[in-house]
Amino acid sequence: MSDGDIKRKLLVPRREWVRPAGARKLHALVESSMGEAEFYRRRSAAQDFDARANCLEAWELVVGGETKMSVRDAGAPGISLQKRMRTGIHGEILGNEFRAQGAMRNLMSARRRVDFTSHDKVVSFRAQGFRRVMSSSSGGVSVPLAQESRGRWSCAGLDEPDAVVLVFFVLVGLDFFLDSPLGDLSPI
Repeated sequence: MSDGDIKRKLLVPRREWVRPAGARKLHALVESSMGEAEFYRRRSAAQDFDARANCLEAWELVVGGETKMSVRDAGAPGISLQKRMRTGIHGEILGNEFRAQGAMRNLMSARRRVDFTSHDKVVSFRAQGFRRVMSSSSGGVSVPLAQESRGRWSCAGLDEPDAVVLVFFVLVGLDFFLDSPLGDLSPI
């Protein structure tokens, strides 16, 4: 692992990872250039019909005892989260509100993306041919921030909010939205 690479370590069995969470519990650790981050999941505090029917969860990404990111309305990692990301999830990154949404999977790589939108900028993960690129845009100007290399992302050189977004993207497996749907086809 080179300096800045992001490495995820699940602390629960895969079966528990994809099931809805109950009480607040540490589910994963992530090593990155920010240090070791802890990922906590718990049942959402919301009690409306949507929260109960979709088993909404609240998530926290904690680095050095400080909550860097919180999500209020996520679904369990896997199919529940994929469904929820299509309509969007909401939370805070370093005290700033954000909305994350994944575009529907498409044969054209240019249309596969995940966007994290805040009041002043948009951080996007896009499939560009066979590459995956993280970029930031504010005021309509897009600037590449990072690129996946050999199946790994590196957050070296990113500012803190962008590094937190990248760690979250890798941790919960949002790269699903960048995969080609042709990979799901089984041979006949």
